[in-house]
Amino acid sequence: METTYEKLAEMTETGRLTVPREARRRVGVDGVRTTLKVEVRDGLIILRPVEMRPTGSPRLSVKARELIETARRAGKVEVTVEDLEALATAE
Repeated sequence: METTYEKLAEMTETGRLTVPREARRRVGVDGVRTTLKVEVRDGLIILRPVEMRPTGSPRLSVKARELIETARRAGKVEVTVEDLEALATAE
């Protein structure tokens, strides 16, 4: 498969962006809710997937994950992000 793909995407005046399905498929995020890291470099907007989850699944924000890991490393909490996600998805 080729590594370069170009197609137009449309952004609304409020910033909502629609990424073409083929582009999403090529980076493995088609069909899942995705949190993207936004980087602006040399006049370009660069989007990188940082968190993917099936639509409707619970999630912890990236900031919450960072805080949990910081607290865990400092010995202030013994639970991991994975433990919390398992609890959130338990019936």
